[in-house]
Amino acid sequence: MPDVRLTDEMLKKVQGCVGFDLNDTFAYVPKAFREKNKEGSYVIPKELWPVFTLKSRDGVEVAEIEDVSGMVEYKDGASLFHPQSGKHRIATLERGLKAIKRMPLEKERTFDWDGETVRISDGTTKKADAIGVIRYLKASLQVELQNAINERSTLTEEEKRGLES
Repeated sequence: MPDVRLTDEMLKKVQGCVGFDLNDTFAYVPKAFREKNKEGSYVIPKELWPVFTLKSRDGVEVAEIEDVSGMVEYKDGASLFHPQSGKHRIATLERGLKAIKRMPLEKERTFDWDGETVRISDGTTKKADAIGVIRYLKASLQVELQNAINERSTLTEEEKRGLES
């Protein structure tokens, strides 16, 4: 077979048709942190972005969840999951959340989670599994993370540059 490869531009056009390694994790930053101003600079500096390390559900798991927990809207080559079950959202996050860095909390605090321990910037440290961490997340962020896990929503190369995950 000749050494021919899809370019980044080609991959972008067919991203919904490209498979992925089932064991890989990926970095995700909520959309609100990635907003740009009119000049094209990020409104919030990357040093303040929370970084979620996520693991995708496989294609079979996503399809099975659709059967029992909500509706999927397919539009412009992407899908958006509209959950009707909080239990399935929690199950997706429990399996898909692997680590968190710099998650902002009220009172000018942040927390990090390495999959086992929560470290809050005020010096508090406690053991926590994924369910313990989900308790810190508002429902709107839970839904965004659920969609990122189900769709394997990765950051652009520009967003990844200079971002320590």
